[in-house]
Amino acid sequence: MTKSAHHSGASDVTVDMNPMLDIVFILLIFFIVTASFMRETALPINRTDQSVTSIVPSLTPVFTIDATNQIYLNNRKIDIDAVSIN
Repeated sequence: MTKSAHHSGASDVTVDMNPMLDIVFILLIFFIVTASFMRETALPINRTDQSVTSIVPSLTPVFTIDATNQIYLNNRKIDIDAVSIN
């Protein structure tokens, strides 16, 4: 009775994936359950029932110089010393 030293070239080694899949499903259930119990905290917003107010544009300054070199600001005559460049 001699034992053969021959081994087959292909081995039938398999990895059982069931425990890993069980752990994945347990983690998935854990994250779903914990996410449903989390409440988002936010600051309260006080909303008014008034309509939206529009911003009225201010008067744009319009300078005018006539033929006699008189300076007008928005159709009002002003002195040359009142005009300054900053």
